[in-house]
Amino acid sequence: MLLRRTWMHMRGADWSQNASVSRQGFGESMQASFVGDLAVAGILSLVARERRVPVGLLLHKSRCAADVAEARQLAMYLMHVVLQRPMTEIGAFFGRDRTTVSHACHCVEDKRDDAAFDSEVIRLEAAIDEITGSLPKWLARAGVAHAA
Repeated sequence: MLLRRTWMHMRGADWSQNASVSRQGFGESMQASFVGDLAVAGILSLVARERRVPVGLLLHKSRCAADVAEARQLAMYLMHVVLQRPMTEIGAFFGRDRTTVSHACHCVEDKRDDAAFDSEVIRLEAAIDEITGSLPKWLARAGVAHAA
């Protein structure tokens, strides 16, 4: 059920909800290489939905409000921990330096001492594992960037 809602959410209006912000966020060349990356799209959609933050703001160049910055840090952390992407790659995707990703990962790890936050992260990790585990294996063999 969670998987179905996540895929429906990825296809839903949330990506176009802030079209002007999204266009600004996807302007970077590194972000363009992630457009076909279903695992990354799943993480962005999942974090955006859970934190009630538009995807476009997660990718925005500015720091934005604290709740948006925390959601962005969580997305960075999940990309690094669950998808095992290098911090340099994640930083380039978000238009930031690898040290910013490192800081985000440390912040999320520190917050995991809070039981409620830790259970949220565990739930998100499980949902992402479900999404990436259900991606067809032929996508990886076909050369789709980081498909599985």
